[in-house]
Amino acid sequence: MDVLWDAIGEAVGGPAHAVLTRVSRAVREHFVDRAVMELEEPLDVAAVLERSGLEARSLAPLATIRTHAWEGDGEPLAEDLLQGHLALPWEGGTVEVVQVTWHQRFCEFQRTFLIGDDDASLGRFAVFALELANDVRGEVLV
Repeated sequence: MDVLWDAIGEAVGGPAHAVLTRVSRAVREHFVDRAVMELEEPLDVAAVLERSGLEARSLAPLATIRTHAWEGDGEPLAEDLLQGHLALPWEGGTVEVVQVTWHQRFCEFQRTFLIGDDDASLGRFAVFALELANDVRGEVLV
């Protein structure tokens, strides 16, 4: 996984849309023989684990890598790159979840990538996980 994290670390810096493209490309190139689904909506993995009873296996420890890209007046464009990689049991197989979060200027960006054997299984997992993570569970929203 160090190869993937190195590629992601190198991808951060510059305009946000370019970073998103480079991070996505790095993940897809690393998992070239597997199905990859990119979620634009952040996935609250902790809520999914808590509410589903699924047990995750960490494939890479949650790590923070500090990267800086400089432009013009020397203002840092990117810092605090946070990433994690988990494996979750799903439909007799495994779905891997790679989460990448980074900050640029005053904005936070996050991408969640699901990796599995086929697109259909990943689609079912995405629907299950997003519904579970976004369930308000009787909480009052104001």
